[in-house]
Amino acid sequence: MRFAQKFLPMLALALWLPAMGQSYKKLEPGNSPPDRLSDLQKYLMIHVRRTLAENISFGPVRLKGRSSDIMAQGNFYELEMSLKPFEFQGLNVEKMEILVKQMRVDAEGLKKWELKVLDYKEAQTRLIFSLRSLEKKLAQEQPELRLSADSAERVVEIKGRGRFLFVPAHYETRAAFRWDEKAKKLYLVPKSVSWADFNVPRWLWWLGSGECPSKALLDLSASWIPLNFQEIYVGWDRVNLSTNW
Repeated sequence: MRFAQKFLPMLALALWLPAMGQSYKKLEPGNSPPDRLSDLQKYLMIHVRRTLAENISFGPVRLKGRSSDIMAQGNFYELEMSLKPFEFQGLNVEKMEILVKQMRVDAEGLKKWELKVLDYKEAQTRLIFSLRSLEKKLAQEQPELRLSADSAERVVEIKGRGRFLFVPAHYETRAAFRWDEKAKKLYLVPKSVSWADFNVPRWLWWLGSGECPSKALLDLSASWIPLNFQEIYVGWDRVNLSTNW
């Protein structure tokens, strides 16, 4: 009796721990259609990895509804998913949280472990990446580039070296993040630019080059995940894209 009281809780803990957080392991589609909630969780995790990163580890993945109802019509009543830190397109993503309500996928594709989102009613998402990783990414093209945050104004200050009137010069740019909802891409948009400590009016910005990256910083266009970024917060070392909960 004493043995059971002492060791059964330890055994239960040992069985429970591997399920916590769903650490990284290879996931493959099954040979038959998913017919349990655990299969549907696996189905969603497979497609997250296919469009983001193959080495992603997961926190809790919660589904509401019966697996038979989901399989019959492809309707997920509610999906909640948390992703552990991962690297994506040169950025260190520290957290990603997804909540989708009444998501409908192609039911025939679901039986084949394929995913095509047809519709959804509501989505709440949060994605946080480090400012240092963005600086490192941009510095690959401009080694002298440095970033710093102005949390009060929700902008970043970019300092580096470019060209103004084809002459090499130092610049300082204050830029804000802009999320393109339709394209699912994140950009930086300049708010003010100075060259060699001289504040240049907007109508003369075209004379300079390199003062603000024009390419997308983050491209999620290939992801099936319904995204809803309404607010962008700039912290000391973090950029937080989130729904206005």
